[in-house]
Amino acid sequence: MSTGADRAYQQIRANIISGVYPAKSHLREKQLAEELNMSRTPIREALRRLAAEGVLDFSPQLGIFVPSWGVERVEQLYDLRSMLESNCAELAATRMTRADILDLQDLAERMEMAVHKQEPDALDRLTELNKAFHERIMTCSGNDRLKELTLNAINQLPILHRSFRRYEPAQWQRSLRHHRDLIDAFIVRDAHWAAAMMRAHILAGKYQLRLANEGDLPHADEAARASADHSAS
Repeated sequence: MSTGADRAYQQIRANIISGVYPAKSHLREKQLAEELNMSRTPIREALRRLAAEGVLDFSPQLGIFVPSWGVERVEQLYDLRSMLESNCAELAATRMTRADILDLQDLAERMEMAVHKQEPDALDRLTELNKAFHERIMTCSGNDRLKELTLNAINQLPILHRSFRRYEPAQWQRSLRHHRDLIDAFIVRDAHWAAAMMRAHILAGKYQLRLANEGDLPHADEAARASADHSAS
């Protein structure tokens, strides 16, 4: 892909993630070319790539649209991601070098520091650090095709990036504890533990997003207490 098309790809994708182009938006080459001050050729290449990754929907009759992310579609992708990434973690557990583990520990520490300091750009930094953490595990799986499939599943979830903004400190703390548990599994080279921990980590994010989108549901802690009270009665 040319440099211009790569810039167009990054900018259009960033605008989808940030909500500049909301769900059901019709993206037209001419309009995007004027907006991004580019020719239509790199815009066309970028749109084709985003459609191939599933970030955009394409219809020969209607054109290219930003997908409408219903609950069912989002949860199916989380389920797919949990299967793919748990496989990555299982393979990586027996392949990681000391340098790989030290890098993961460094990323985990930087994420913990960002949450602790609550700096203005903390969410953006957390998103990038979290991405680097997960991609390092994918790379350590030693399976390039599996990594590609996993990244494609993640790329179809621009809503995933926005969902981090709805996390409360306690939810970030849980996510970061999961990262530490994953690192422990890698240190002892326990493939089963690593796979199970990664699956739990991804599914926790899935259900947190569900709770955030269903305001009439009780918080997870409240639901657990209600269940316990009911069992005791």
